[in-house]
Amino acid sequence: MAKAPVDARDRTLGLYSIDDLYKKLLWEFGEFERLSQGDLSPNLPACYMAQNAAATAWHMGDWLSAEIDALGLWVSVSTLTGRSLKRRQDLQSWMRENLGLLACEQIADATKHAQLFAWVHLPGFSTETKFYNFYGEVDAGGVVTAVHHYEEATTPIPKVVLMEGTHRGIYELAPLLESSISWWNDLLGTIRYSQGK
Repeated sequence: MAKAPVDARDRTLGLYSIDDLYKKLLWEFGEFERLSQGDLSPNLPACYMAQNAAATAWHMGDWLSAEIDALGLWVSVSTLTGRSLKRRQDLQSWMRENLGLLACEQIADATKHAQLFAWVHLPGFSTETKFYNFYGEVDAGGVVTAVHHYEEATTPIPKVVLMEGTHRGIYELAPLLESSISWWNDLLGTIRYSQGK
């Protein structure tokens, strides 16, 4: 028999509700935008903050599911959204329909686990670019006499590259994160409005 989950909000460093997580997401996105203004290449501080924002946006699904479970609101939330939502997995399936949240899932799960199961792994998804290091030999007259190739290398970029599937393309990370924020803002606003909050 499976054990019931235990409330773990006593170890979240001050996060107690989905609303707290939403505020955290907004702060992380603001920091990502601020750090993105830097001239670093690669801009690792911005990449780290984007990882945090992506993880928060994706994990908000777990938090909302816990709140809905605790309050017994699956039927109400299904009615409000027009979606058949009965459990966390249903909510996550809906979240994946938003390209921003789909990207957040890939970043969050890969950052946490380093490996992804096939059912979660999105083929052709990447947040890095490949480049090749070259150097040349120059003679006394300044003429390049030979070009040598170093190994292939990669660098993180604040973009999402999708090489396969319906959404194939290169996307700036900021609009994808904004899309996930907008999705959460709309959903949480709908739920809170229905609760009179």
